[in-house]
Amino acid sequence: MCARLGGVRPTSVQLSVSESQLHRWIRGQNSPPAVAIFRLAQLSGARLRWVAWGEGPMLAEPSADPDAADTTSDEMIDLPSLEECTSTGIQGNFLAMRRRWILEQLHVEPETLRHLLMQGDSMEPTLLAGEVLLVARHSGPGLNRDGIYVVRINGALRIKRLQQMEGGRMRVSSDNAAYTDFSVTPGGPDQVEILGRVVCAVRPQ
Repeated sequence: MCARLGGVRPTSVQLSVSESQLHRWIRGQNSPPAVAIFRLAQLSGARLRWVAWGEGPMLAEPSADPDAADTTSDEMIDLPSLEECTSTGIQGNFLAMRRRWILEQLHVEPETLRHLLMQGDSMEPTLLAGEVLLVARHSGPGLNRDGIYVVRINGALRIKRLQQMEGGRMRVSSDNAAYTDFSVTPGGPDQVEILGRVVCAVRPQ
């Protein structure tokens, strides 16, 4: 990985860590934080799942359509935090990512993406506290598909699995069996706002 970025020293500079810290990660003495894993994938062009977990090929398969690559910019874009966009968190918190990587790996429009730090244990073992989540902003009151969403219910920000039910109701569940499922009705007595769908999570090794 460091060889793709010009060696240990250039890699440590681009990650804003010391060379000794980078060597500890390489030797497996401790684990890089989720943000560093994101940054390594972005800088090297490697697949996020390969950097994070060693799964699959290191590089994405080339596009079968030669024209597609010409229309995909490889510029860096700044993803704002979801908390900032909803006025509930720290201002000026951005995550830099490559546009092409987002399109090829996540298959979503980069302009719709926000990032959020996972807190709590309600979605274990699927999502762990401390992971960085990439969230595709949601439009409209209902669900386009079942999945894991960031949702505000009666003023509380939650990360839950949502499932469409009959009559417009939604089942709200946690992957941790210690938490109880419940249901809500968007536009009903509950104040429900679906902020976005979780499309990616990076966990420290």
